[in-house]
Amino acid sequence: MRQRPLSSSVSCLMKVFTSCSFAILALTGCAPSDEDFPALRNAKNNVVVLSQGALAISPEPTKFAPIAGAEVVGRDSGVCVVLASGVPGEEGDQSDVLRLLGGAELRAVVVTSDGTDHDFNYQGSSWALRGKLCPTGELTACAHPSSLPLIAAGSKIHSVSISSTSPVHALGVYWSSTDAF
Repeated sequence: MRQRPLSSSVSCLMKVFTSCSFAILALTGCAPSDEDFPALRNAKNNVVVLSQGALAISPEPTKFAPIAGAEVVGRDSGVCVVLASGVPGEEGDQSDVLRLLGGAELRAVVVTSDGTDHDFNYQGSSWALRGKLCPTGELTACAHPSSLPLIAAGSKIHSVSISSTSPVHALGVYWSSTDAF
């Protein structure tokens, strides 16, 4: 019986250790950064901060225009409202987003440089260990495209208008697009 080389066994053990480490971090609420995953490390991302200060999102649309540098780089695009910061991972879930929204629904209209309006009425939420506007525990609600076809990759964003069905306190607003998913 021939023994496997020591380097092969060590490599296998390192892969098992790394996988277990990520699983333990995920179970304890600590998400590894994007840099830890090669697929995300090579992804194209476009994030443009529209407002980096507290503001109220209301039924009357708040318009951001013109927007320098905002473009669609992939299938996942959204207009995101930061609702809280410093939220521990085990607490940053959908129920917190719904509580902070107080029943409000976000709506956005994204206008591309060709003058076409795109409705972003599909609402999602996320928690990030290291956020786009806040250093830790950023909790966001995002408005995403509500119908197909999606905005074509390479399209430039001219303006964004965001509103909600009732007032929502926000810590900031940003445009985000990625081809990671």
